[in-house]
Amino acid sequence: MAHPGPRALDGFSILVVDDDGDARELLEMYLVAAGATVTTASSAAEALERFTAFPSAVVVTDIAMPRLDGIWLLNAIRSLPGGPRVPVLALTALAMPKDRAEIKAAGFDAHIIKPADLDEVAATIAVLVRRGT
Repeated sequence: MAHPGPRALDGFSILVVDDDGDARELLEMYLVAAGATVTTASSAAEALERFTAFPSAVVVTDIAMPRLDGIWLLNAIRSLPGGPRVPVLALTALAMPKDRAEIKAAGFDAHIIKPADLDEVAATIAVLVRRGT
């Protein structure tokens, strides 16, 4: 996928959720450099609180997190007023065919396998937001 450009995500608000601090920080730095406003959370529960207080244009979440996982977060967001219209991207190491099928069935708008190409993540976010998923 082509590089999205240095300001390709100007004006986008993105919530990044990952229990791995290094992965979360790297993605945040990359998305900010691409022009996005980024909020981060280290758990699904924290992400739901942040999303409720400051709704984002798109959510990027890990799936496999302790306690409440990314699928729980997706369902919680979808149950909020306006939540069904928010694109949610799964960014996860779960790569087996059964994992992919479960992620698709759960209702994620897109799925990228970790370790992810950051250009691909940014380009996917841009497509999801512009598509108005």
